[in-house]
Amino acid sequence: MARHANIATQSQASSIWGQTQSQPIENIVWGRLYGKNIKMNSIDLNADEFAAGRGETCNLMLTLDYLPEKILYRISKIHFTLKRENCDISNPVYIEDNSRNGTFINGERIGMNKTRILKNDDVISLCHPTNKAFVFKDLCPNEALGLPKEITSTYYVSRKLGSGACGLVRLVFDIRSCEQFAMKMVKKNLLSESNAISRNKQLNSNDPEKVLNEANIMKSLSHPCVIKMHDIIDKPDSVYMVLEFMKGGDLLNRIITNRNLSEPISKLFFYQMCHAVKYLHDKGNFLRLISFI
Repeated sequence: MARHANIATQSQASSIWGQTQSQPIENIVWGRLYGKNIKMNSIDLNADEFAAGRGETCNLMLTLDYLPEKILYRISKIHFTLKRENCDISNPVYIEDNSRNGTFINGERIGMNKTRILKNDDVISLCHPTNKAFVFKDLCPNEALGLPKEITSTYYVSRKLGSGACGLVRLVFDIRSCEQFAMKMVKKNLLSESNAISRNKQLNSNDPEKVLNEANIMKSLSHPCVIKMHDIIDKPDSVYMVLEFMKGGDLLNRIITNRNLSEPISKLFFYQMCHAVKYLHDKGNFLRLISFI
């Protein structure tokens, strides 16, 4: 039964994806708020920004038609704001708490003028955790389907950044801090197959245990020229490595884009590389591959 339910969910997501691709960007309904303990059914979200509160400028002006007086008088003029940049479905949905008395997500207070990421089925409460007003529905394809709870409860999984022989890399956001990371997902069975092939070449660097060991070594490192390993989630079938996200891309693409690098820039990159290698050697680590990003 669970397997069929999962297939149905994926089909629904694909259907929504097809609908959103065919719609003009300004008409995309990327989310929906359903009323919980509030007198409303639902409201579609199809703009970059959506505000709710007592103020007349809000997209949803809360009045006695929606809330009892004892709650309404504690609602701010702008109580909370939802944002999805450019209505781009690959971007996460942010919720900002603009209130004095609090906006809560699943019972946890966001904090005045603070922001966090809103996920599908999150419950929004106003002024107190028990005043459950809305349930948020994300109508865009869910890139987190099939991922472990340790990931989905901590990170919002966004677009694909790249892929390799043993897995792929996705952009992820910490739900509470909204910080961006690159999450490398490595399938252990693919590592084992690659390791079996590499034995003929007297290489065994793709052994799953060695990959996990390298990841743990990376987590212990701290240097401005070495990518920081933020988190490691080891599951029976895969290893998930959450890495510092480098927005600038890799060195090869930069060279291709600019056609060449000036001598001062080349010197700087080479100095940074040497600085990083020395740090690793001083830590007792050696490199078989250097990546420039």
